[in-house]
Amino acid sequence: MATVAGASFNFHQGGCDIIYDGKMLATAKGDHGLYSIECGFASFNPALLATPKETAELWHNRLGHLGYKNPARMVDRKKVKGINVSPQEMLQADKEACEPCLKGKQTRLPFTPSETTTSQPLELVHMDLCGPLEYMSLGRARYVSTFVDNYTGLSVVQPLEYKSNVKDNVKDVLTPMENQTGLRVKAVRTDNGSEYLNKVLGDFFKMKGIKHERTVPYTAQQNGKAVSTRPRKSVAS
Repeated sequence: MATVAGASFNFHQGGCDIIYDGKMLATAKGDHGLYSIECGFASFNPALLATPKETAELWHNRLGHLGYKNPARMVDRKKVKGINVSPQEMLQADKEACEPCLKGKQTRLPFTPSETTTSQPLELVHMDLCGPLEYMSLGRARYVSTFVDNYTGLSVVQPLEYKSNVKDNVKDVLTPMENQTGLRVKAVRTDNGSEYLNKVLGDFFKMKGIKHERTVPYTAQQNGKAVSTRPRKSVAS
């Protein structure tokens, strides 16, 4: 960013000269590829010596959100130099909530195995959409639509060029499945993605008498079979 502001850096055998507006601001001495600046030029610009106020929160952030009791113990036992915050201040700060710590250290209990049971094919079909993928396929597809029959484990995987293709894709997959098996799809299960929550599919499910089950938002585990990596059978279209 310094170069954007107009500063220039001239590297030479003895180090690096920092020049701004035609004036020499400082010379950084080089030592095995590492350049350091001595503070002797601070009289030219005192702001260069400005440092943030040391607080317990500042050191908490600098130490990667280490618990306050640990740096308090280090300071109290004189195991570290340079932390000019008392152990009492550290322990007092420990009483305040740290938002990054709360978000980063949250845990969730494991999900129990699904209790959903089916007695015949097409009684429940799990559907999901993956994408957009970083790389486009040879057929210009950036999405992958998956269908998994809960009873047989049969999966159908289809590449899609656009997310909006899902509406027609669902019809093109479920209808042949019914025709080939002579059975009717009774229910489908999806997440709360907008690609499945629209009038076109809503009317289609209503016309076919298909129950549309939706998982709780941000709980993909409830529709885990849709992204199963080891189906017993698979059909790629």
